[in-house]
Amino acid sequence: MVSGGTVLKFPSHVAPARLSRHHTDPGPALVFEVIAVDDTEDEPQHDFMEVFSPPRVAFACRRKQLVAVHSIDLLSGYDLTQFDSRTRALRLIDAYKPKFIIVSPPCTMYSQLTTMWNLKKWDEATQKQKFAIADCLLDFAMQICKRQLSNGRWFAFEHPANAESWKRHTVLEIAAQPGVICTGFDQCRTGLKCPKTLKPIKKRTTLMSNAEGVAAEFQPLQCTCTESHQRIQGSQDGIPLARFCQKYTPELCEHLACAVERTVRPQQ
Repeated sequence: MVSGGTVLKFPSHVAPARLSRHHTDPGPALVFEVIAVDDTEDEPQHDFMEVFSPPRVAFACRRKQLVAVHSIDLLSGYDLTQFDSRTRALRLIDAYKPKFIIVSPPCTMYSQLTTMWNLKKWDEATQKQKFAIADCLLDFAMQICKRQLSNGRWFAFEHPANAESWKRHTVLEIAAQPGVICTGFDQCRTGLKCPKTLKPIKKRTTLMSNAEGVAAEFQPLQCTCTESHQRIQGSQDGIPLARFCQKYTPELCEHLACAVERTVRPQQ
């Protein structure tokens, strides 16, 4: 987390991060407040929670007057590679029973770029270690999705459409459940552009969800670009494009918040 150009690190034992109830927009000062605030909970059930994510969709949900307090991520004190952090996260979910959870575990080890360029740089032991961590996080995300399903609540899982993660058995198990559908969309329709050339970046993405609001919101978001797309390769002005594209644009956050609202507040 950056404040005044300094990366702030928090120990694994810090209290669960909560958004201040009085703000709905991100910013350098607010980002620190998101980490530090530990105010009293008074809602028996939250509308929204995001896991493997710093506060981003939560802000857009709050602008819609949805209860969105917790964003579970390394930057908010949860190292989800560790058993104790995963346990804390599940306890938080059990305590506030969020109606809708978005999970977006790291996709790096499942990406085509990793397959093409990075695997050959690592010895077998390093590959096994990195995949073990990636599989642990992905399986934990699926555990959360399964718990949401079992409790009659909603989830959405986001990963690139061409990621190898879609072939993992835990993901296939959730995808096969009744009511779960996968919806593909193009991030050029959600404002993703190269920071230097400003060319649109397509980044075909898939959302797996049991919420009809997700399909309704994202099915229309198919590429209509008439200009060429920027490929997700290399760097622009020192910014690795693959890392840049991991961030959600404000437009994507807004669409996700709309999907949450469509789901938890269906039109009468």
